Formats: sequence, structure tokens, C-alpha cells
Amino acid sequence: MMKTKYGIARVVAEIISFLGWLDIIFAGIFFALAIASAGADSLFTTVMGIPVAIAVASGMFMIAFGQVVKAVVDMADNSFILLGRAEGIKEGE
Repeated sequence: MMKTKYGIARVVAEIISFLGWLDIIFAGIFFALAIASAGADSLFTTVMGIPVAIAVASGMFMIAFGQVVKAVVDMADNSFILLGRAEGIKEGE
């Protein structure tokens, strides 16, 4: 694995993705507890499904954002490597 110049950005992206997964997991647990306590056919469970769906969607967006940040960091690292190689070829002419 190559050494990155953007270690903090990669760590922040990992933390954001991790929090997104936690968001989804806790929303699922909360919804399961709501179903267990009120029953699957109650109005309470139906109404609680809305914030759970929002929490799951926000968790998915957090995971996607973390992956995009990691992809941008990878592209920046690769561009830096390619620039170094291009400069080496240019000097060797």
C-alpha cells in the first residue's frame, strides 16, 4: 500500500462511513424494538417507520460520502505519482 499525503482526510472519511453504518444499525434496532413493544399492526409502529426510514437514508448518504472522499484521496495520490513519473520522463529526455 502506498503512503498517502492525505491521511487525515482518509481517517475522516472512515469515521463518517462508520457513523453511517452505526446510524443504520441503531435505526434497525430501534424499529425492531418498536415492533416488539407495540406490535406490527399498530399505528405507533407505522408512524415510527418514517423516522427510521429517514435515519437509514441518512446513514446511506453518510456511507456514500465517505466512499467519495476516499475515492478523491486515491485520485489525488495517483495524480501525484503520475506527475512524479512524468517529470522523471521529461528529465530523462
